[in-house]
Amino acid sequence: MEETCENKTEIVYKNKKEISAEQIELADTVKRVHAKLRDDMQNVNADFKQIWADHLKSEEVLKQYSESMRDLATLHWTKLEKEDVTTSRILWTRQKIHQYFYQDGLHNQCTRDRNRFERNGISNVDNSEKFNRFPSSVEDPVRLKLLDVGSCYNPFSKFSELEVTAIDIAPVYENNVYKSDFLALEISDSIEIFGREVVSLAKESFQIVVFCFLLEYFPATTPRYECCAKARQVLQENGILIIL
Repeated sequence: MEETCENKTEIVYKNKKEISAEQIELADTVKRVHAKLRDDMQNVNADFKQIWADHLKSEEVLKQYSESMRDLATLHWTKLEKEDVTTSRILWTRQKIHQYFYQDGLHNQCTRDRNRFERNGISNVDNSEKFNRFPSSVEDPVRLKLLDVGSCYNPFSKFSELEVTAIDIAPVYENNVYKSDFLALEISDSIEIFGREVVSLAKESFQIVVFCFLLEYFPATTPRYECCAKARQVLQENGILIIL
């Protein structure tokens, strides 16, 4: 629970004894970054573009945030996953990808779409069988191209069936994460990478886009919508956007 008073945010935990001191410190770092962005947007003349630009210049803050998120996920959340795998956002996302592409999810969705088109008298819609199911199994899968936005430490890279492009405003570079501001990213005919930074992505080049804790990072609705609209541009037909 968070309590805000006079632009200062205090993090209060109901079951503090059950959480390690390190985990509390890491979580506080993450939560205070979110709180600072929300507080800035409460000003009468708040301009999100300026607030976001200033935020991107706060390199030390972003570095601390990124490292805290990585350590929370890899040192603490993984312990909980071992006790209960259903708590893992990464494993849940992978399961949904398998259900959609390698099992009947995509086929069922195409069938629902076709029935809806027919009920509404819409014709000449390309919803053919070629999009209904990938010709592979979980044991021998076709590799799927996945864009992980706000990736931090590239958690999906460990899955061989996924060809991952991971981007973040403050990446953990040692795990092949590229620096990029998705809001400012250009969509063109090809991907452009300069050094460790992605400056443009190719349109309709991914089967999967993942927003894991991304939209909640923004303290306004417009950038959330813009992210979803941009995800639609880079997704192939019958691709899937997964939002956590």
